[in-house]
Amino acid sequence: MNDDKELNDLMESIASKGMQVLSNLQSNPDDAAFYFKKYLTFLSDYQSLLATLSQNPEQVWKMQVDYWQEASTLLNNQFTSWLSGKAPPIEDKKFKGEEWVSNPMFNLLSQHYLLASKHVTSLMEHIEVKDKQTAHRVQFFARQLLEALSPANYLL
Repeated sequence: MNDDKELNDLMESIASKGMQVLSNLQSNPDDAAFYFKKYLTFLSDYQSLLATLSQNPEQVWKMQVDYWQEASTLLNNQFTSWLSGKAPPIEDKKFKGEEWVSNPMFNLLSQHYLLASKHVTSLMEHIEVKDKQTAHRVQFFARQLLEALSPANYLL
């Protein structure tokens, strides 16, 4: 019952803050223009990233092949561990709860998320972008997106 109240309070807080943001944007239209400009900058950076990736197909392909090889090895190691009655350990603080290690589905999800994050981060750091400022913004956004997609952040 306490979990329901906590979840309800959290959802109320999110809704309240959302309403505050909308109210502030209505009363301060210049803020809306500022955020819209930031959004357009993001779209431009994203377009630059896609163009850069399309100009480096061999680097993207190599990253994908490396990822699939490591993912296959990881999956094989996980199955071997589970069949022997052991759970593969997780070295990331986001997944410190016992369920992340002991539950095979959670373990699989967290381990593969970490592997995919490692490869995306590596690609973002090693892709050659002419404009270093854009590269830093794209790397920052990629890190934020990867963190947001972490299974540890799923409500359920």
